[in-house]
Amino acid sequence: MADAGVAHAICEALPYLAKWCEIAVWCDDGMVFSYLYKHFAQTEKLDSKGKMALSKKVAQLQPDLVVTSLSKLVSGGLEDAAINAAHLLNINSVGILDKVFYNEEALKQILTERMLPAYFIVASDLMRLKLQEKIGAEDNVYALPMPKFAHYAHIPSINKGFDAAIRRLNGLKLGEFPLIFLSSHSDYDKLFLGYLSFVLGKCKNVKVLLSFHPKDDDDFRCEVLSRLPAAEQLDVGYCSTILALKTLTQRGKGAVCSFSSPLMFDVATIGGTTISLLSASTLKNSEPLAEMGLSLLADSRQKLAAAVKTIQSGAYLQKKTGFADVEAINQFIQAMCLLADWD
Repeated sequence: MADAGVAHAICEALPYLAKWCEIAVWCDDGMVFSYLYKHFAQTEKLDSKGKMALSKKVAQLQPDLVVTSLSKLVSGGLEDAAINAAHLLNINSVGILDKVFYNEEALKQILTERMLPAYFIVASDLMRLKLQEKIGAEDNVYALPMPKFAHYAHIPSINKGFDAAIRRLNGLKLGEFPLIFLSSHSDYDKLFLGYLSFVLGKCKNVKVLLSFHPKDDDDFRCEVLSRLPAAEQLDVGYCSTILALKTLTQRGKGAVCSFSSPLMFDVATIGGTTISLLSASTLKNSEPLAEMGLSLLADSRQKLAAAVKTIQSGAYLQKKTGFADVEAINQFIQAMCLLADWD
């Protein structure tokens, strides 16, 4: 496993899967390792020598199935090593794409110049149809809710006491609207700081809360805080980030905004309010959250201010995905077992 998003999407299924069969989990990235190890302590982090010896390790284990994340092609990466090892040993391989939708450029980076797995698992029928069209195949792409959705489905309705506690933790005054910026660790994030600064000057009772990407460096964090001196870092206390985001943004009491953070879709899945930030150069690309009616679009600072005012007024009603599925883990495990036995 080499992709942090996929690791986060499936990690909750690992201990349950281990009850049904023997599994070995390998990764080559520190962030991926932290996600996986938290749920499955037998996870092994491979160095460069370990990746080179992967075919030998797979040959020794003789697994019924090799499962890997699929992300941007990396020369000598773990994903390709896993797929190639499975192919050489005539073992079924499965590639997982965790997002509900990938645009053309992302798919091009993922699918070209590499050996593809025998099967694919994707997170939505929307993605299944797009991938089938892209690779010209129909019987090897399966849509499943990712295991993380089982966790989201169990998130309780927020009570007033919990809501008040999270708001106090983040210094929110009565009637104040939290606008939570999720860093996407992209080149566009600095542009969106200008959007946020404009909103603070145009919208009343708005407080910006910041959630940094794990890969953001100290220089970027300091720049953000210097350009938005009234902003504070989001404090989730002892609860999960996704629960805190739902608490602060459900029923139009606040909003999450970002360029492409995977958490945006997760927030929308469980009833939070989201705004997709775009620039003039990225507006030409499809925006799946907006296409599905799950997010407002803001491709300028003026439009972000207008979106915030619309939400504050109560005029915006965000749709629900219906993807939060309590059976997501069981469906994932059943799929793995079926593919392992596939002739």
